[in-house]
Amino acid sequence: MRELAGQRVYFSLTLRRGETAPTRSTVIAAIGVLAPLARNPPSDSFDGYLASAGMNFRLTRGRVLAVEQPPTRYHAFLERAAVKLNELLSAGVAAKRPELTAVFRAMMLGQKHELSDEQNAEFMHSGTMHLFAINGLHIGVVAMALHALLAVLRCPRPIAAVVTLAVLWLDVDTTGASPSAVRAFILIACFEAALVLRRPVNGIAALAAAALIVLVVEPMALFSASFQMSYGVVFAILSFGLPLAEWMAARFALFKDLPEATWAWWQKFSATALRWFWPVLGIGLAAALVSAVSGPEYFHVWAPGGSARTSCLCRSRCS
Repeated sequence: MRELAGQRVYFSLTLRRGETAPTRSTVIAAIGVLAPLARNPPSDSFDGYLASAGMNFRLTRGRVLAVEQPPTRYHAFLERAAVKLNELLSAGVAAKRPELTAVFRAMMLGQKHELSDEQNAEFMHSGTMHLFAINGLHIGVVAMALHALLAVLRCPRPIAAVVTLAVLWLDVDTTGASPSAVRAFILIACFEAALVLRRPVNGIAALAAAALIVLVVEPMALFSASFQMSYGVVFAILSFGLPLAEWMAARFALFKDLPEATWAWWQKFSATALRWFWPVLGIGLAAALVSAVSGPEYFHVWAPGGSARTSCLCRSRCS
């Protein structure tokens, strides 16, 4: 069966009592039932999802027999870092409020399996489960925080780019390197490259470059719901949401006939709040446009008035 070497396999393995899950890059020996996927599975089935992700076989009723080769030093370091982060997020909280510890770990490290059934139901029904996915939102917040810190330290631009990307990749890889997080990292890397090379930063150009890199490495990603929804939403935000927000901010500006120096405190507060409101509205409308098409297509769900939330939730599920 030499032709099976290198094939991608979806598997679930049973561990012995007290045995921990193998670290990534560990070579293991396992036994189970290996079956090929259907040649043309329905697109809305789990087999269809596996086929679109490039899987060819499914291993069922499997169990680990032995560890043939230990993990690499790099992945062992990531495992120790993940354990340390878990300890930090549990310090002072685990004994008194274990449910909060589960929320912290799920939100910061993507460990959604630690949420209880009640917590899962609450966050799912409220449409906020996407907060626990290590995706573009998570990576973007970390990148902005790093940029702000390095700007305060007056770090040179090339060094700042290297430090930002190094820390971001450790964050992505420590939390499991989910496809959505890797795509967000590549997009930020394209932005950083433009800044270092002193080229005009263009969101759509960076998005196209990131998509091209992903497809060169993994062409089958083009047919996955995660890829289509992620890039579709970001493209809609860049090409429609943000320009719409700029137009609305200029069209409906408050007190534009009064010099800003003469504004009272409540006028300044109102104008600032409105300037923050227009981008939120534009981004929400752009996400709603994409989810109005992708939601019914992939998940048979259409939620008028909540399409932006549905889009985020669907992307966190399919990622």
